Amino acid sequence: MHTKELYEKGENRLIICNEVSQVEELPKGMITETIPKQKYAVFTHIGSLLNIAETHRYINNEWFSSNPKYERVPFNIEFEWYDQRFSLVSEDSELDLYIPIQEK
Repeated sequence: MHTKELYEKGENRLIICNEVSQVEELPKGMITETIPKQKYAVFTHIGSLLNIAETHRYINNEWFSSNPKYERVPFNIEFEWYDQRFSLVSEDSELDLYIPIQEK
């Protein structure tokens, strides 16, 4: 189901994924998803996952307001990137949020 259809139903979809160069045989119950090549604004969230809503508030309420040249690409994939900087138990944990943007 595509993002616009989910939005219209008032739903979101969370996909846990791993980057691969090709898909040969897909295990039952798994899907493939291609992240579109486009411009993304990348934000680093530092701290507990319990506070990630604060980073989203900053993006939505402050960043877009102070960068009026850009707007969010409607109904497109936003994703979070977890790497070696991330830890569930550290207050210094980091992850990146990728928000698709386009010029107005």
